[in-house]
Amino acid sequence: MKFKKQDKEIVVGWIERQFKKNPTFPVSCIDGDKNKNSVSKEHLKAYKAWTKTTHKRSEIQEWVDKWLETSEIKKLEAEITRRSKDKKE
Repeated sequence: MKFKKQDKEIVVGWIERQFKKNPTFPVSCIDGDKNKNSVSKEHLKAYKAWTKTTHKRSEIQEWVDKWLETSEIKKLEAEITRRSKDKKE
């Protein structure tokens, strides 16, 4: 998924909200053998990587490509589309 420069604020906000409201974000970090509602070491690595990511579009893009699953990318794309429409109106 590629996003435009003007969508950067939407992407950053969406990722921040996911970390705040969903302890199992990103889903790529869920250990299939353990409880799906628990935080794994991979979740901590993803969060640490996010906090070290500068808000340059290229670095955000790298983080998205590395950590997000297809289902999460589709939700993010839907959020960008929805918020972009709201800005136009």
